[in-house]
Order: sequence, then structure tokens, then C-alpha cells
Amino acid sequence: MTKWELARYLIDAKKAVDSILYISDNAKQIRNLDIRNKITTLRSIFYLNCCTVLDNAFPKKKKRELCDRDLIARAIYYERDKNFAHKDEKYIAKQYNSLNEIVDELKQQISHVLKICDFVLPDIITLDFVSHDKELFRLIHNVSPQVEEKIKKLKHPLYGNSLPQNSCGQQFIIFHDTEDIKQLDDDSKNKYATLFECGICNSESMQNFQDSAIKTNVLFGTNIWLSFNFKNLSSVEKLKTLGYYDEFDIPKLPPENDIEAWKKFIKILQKVETNE
Repeated sequence: MTKWELARYLIDAKKAVDSILYISDNAKQIRNLDIRNKITTLRSIFYLNCCTVLDNAFPKKKKRELCDRDLIARAIYYERDKNFAHKDEKYIAKQYNSLNEIVDELKQQISHVLKICDFVLPDIITLDFVSHDKELFRLIHNVSPQVEEKIKKLKHPLYGNSLPQNSCGQQFIIFHDTEDIKQLDDDSKNKYATLFECGICNSESMQNFQDSAIKTNVLFGTNIWLSFNFKNLSSVEKLKTLGYYDEFDIPKLPPENDIEAWKKFIKILQKVETNE
């Protein structure tokens, strides 16, 4: 696999951590769900994908040598080989006191994978953890397909508009999955394009953009990457707690003619920008 094909599995593992972090942050709102099973599934995704990266960096004999000297790599392989790839009767599950403890361990493990496998991964890739799970976010906020369409149109006024009738643009097939690259020759690739799609909130947008960057790099041999300015994101989160953004990261500005409300809003903006 190329470096960007392999990067897909690292980022898939990272998104599993994002989902567990979101569950931890919103546990009360989804306490009626089978959270234990959800966490098990996400941990399986995490370890299988991390080991895909490790297997490519340290095949066969090198894997044994790695596990002999590297405790973190050994722990990752133990979970994959004894628990998730198949069930070993001698497997002993580790006990955790909280979901945050699981998150902290997974963050440490995937960061270690990136460090020791950097020679088979793109040098510009980053692990940008965010608290988000696409399905659970929509469940918690009661977002039906119809509601989501309304949100997209509100956030993006040109959403859904068709091209002008006299447009002579070329039509392309959307490249949905990096694994599909195995089925395409060089001539076929010219018929495909990647789609960069905003999410229903900022965290989802970043996940979508990074996924699309990977697909673009795999399809066209480019080397692009996108990441949040986390200082600006922190400012948005502070304003959200004060009621100036809703759960979909849509601004909620004061009434147009309410001068006092605008003065208060401007003061708050200045404090947030200076981290007061």
C-alpha cells in the first residue's frame, strides 16, 4: 500500500477514538442504549486498523522483534490477536474505571503507532481528536434526513443549486473508498473525482475533509492535508457555551436593532479572543 492508502486506516482508528470520546461526553443522553456493545465495536475498529498500519511497517519476523522490545505495540497486538481478530480463551480483559481512561489509553497507543510507523505514513498527517460520532450526534439532536437538509440549506445558501443550463462542465464518478483504487487503472482514474463535503457541525466537517484529502491523495497522487486551527475552534466552543452558537455551529447573533446586546456581544468576543 502507498503511504496515503495506509493513512486511511490510521485515521479510521482515530475516528473510533473520537466516537468513544463523544460517548463519554454525552453518556447521560444515551444511557438507554447498549453503550457497552458500542464501545466494544469501536475498540475492535481501533485495534484492527492500528494493526493494519503496524503489519505494513513491521511484517512477520519484524513484528515479533517489535513486540519483544515495545510494550505498547505488544498491548495493541494482544487486543487484536486475542480479543478482536478471534476470541482466545486465555484472553484477560483489562478493567477500566471510566470511558475517559479508555480514551486516554487509545490516544497514547495510536500516537505511538504514528511515531514508530512514520516511515510508512505521510509526514504531514496529524491526529486531531474531536468529540464526535456521526450517528449518535444525529440521534441525540433528533436530526432526521429532512431536518438535516434544512440545516444544510441554512448553513450553505447555495446548497442544492444546480449548475447553469449553459454549463459545459464534465461529469465524474465519485471516488468513495480508497480500497477501490485497486480496481482502477490510470485511464479509469481520470473519470473519477473526490467530494469535499461539510458536516453537520465543525467536528464532522473536519473528519469529512480529512477523509476526502486521503481519497484525493490516493486517487491523484497528491500530498494534501487539512486540520483545524484549534485555538479558533476553542473560541467557538466558548461562544457556544454562552449561547452564541447552536449545536450545529450556526451563529446566533443578537437582534439587529438591540444595541446593548451587540455591545455585550462585542465585549464577550474580545474576552474570548484574549483568553480572559
